[in-house]
Amino acid sequence: MENKIVAEADLGIKERCFVSSLLETLSECIVYERAQLILYTALFDKARSLRRGKMLLDELSFIRDQKLDHFQLFTEFAAQMGSPASVESCGMHAFHAVSRNVLEIVRHPYSALAQSFSVLLSSELTGNFYLCWQRLIQLAENAGLEELTGPFEQALQSEMQHNEIIRQRLTEEVFDEAA
Repeated sequence: MENKIVAEADLGIKERCFVSSLLETLSECIVYERAQLILYTALFDKARSLRRGKMLLDELSFIRDQKLDHFQLFTEFAAQMGSPASVESCGMHAFHAVSRNVLEIVRHPYSALAQSFSVLLSSELTGNFYLCWQRLIQLAENAGLEELTGPFEQALQSEMQHNEIIRQRLTEEVFDEAA
């Protein structure tokens, strides 16, 4: 896709509105994935400092690597659409505020790993189902850019896998702390 949207002068008003919303959402998703990279790095560091098992560290590293892939995907699509990667929006600022609070909990020396998993899961669910993937898929479809939906749907599947891993780890940590 080589600046397809910018090159198409025959977009109708409806499609232009969806493209505008798509660009704004892409910008919000870039902020979200960047924040998630920082959060997963902090959680990885916390788990490593608590001498958690290799399997947990491998899972966190795997998720963090996929977050980087998603960040790059968003940045690439925004550039191909002729948009800067940081279009200002209210949603972007709101997610900045939320992610700062989540990061504070994850990095706090007295917060348990279960608490970190809990706030990270909340952050994941907010980003995955409201902010990023599903909304992007719908906006791309409505803008007539169906070729974008494939990579977004594939990424949504990996995000759902992340959620399951974090849910499972949260459950394990809660039971470990109770024992």
